[in-house]
Amino acid sequence: MTLYQRVATANPKGAKSVINQFGYEIRTNNLAQALKMLVSSEGEPALRAIVDIHPDKELILECCGNDTSSITKENSSVAKNNNQEMYLNAVGQQMTEAQKSTQLTNTFLIASTFIILTALILKN
Repeated sequence: MTLYQRVATANPKGAKSVINQFGYEIRTNNLAQALKMLVSSEGEPALRAIVDIHPDKELILECCGNDTSSITKENSSVAKNNNQEMYLNAVGQQMTEAQKSTQLTNTFLIASTFIILTALILKN
């Protein structure tokens, strides 16, 4: 069961409220899918709002401790690996700045090739 399914099942009024809070209307019967779409379009603020209405929030905080500074320290150590900034690509794999640059260069070369091929085809 995903976070969205858990919140939608246990707290449907809260889920609808969060969606409306961000200025969206629910156009589907699947409230979990609507929450997922909200997070994909609004990002972290929407995710935090959903976590705030999670029915097991108190239990999770009790088990993990209410100290968010350790979470912040852990995230910063994951984000930097040997003083290199790490990025996540589309499939969630971490990339260094050099890998990101290489990927952008490859993408640019492929796009340029398609543009040139299209121009040659249209010219003939």
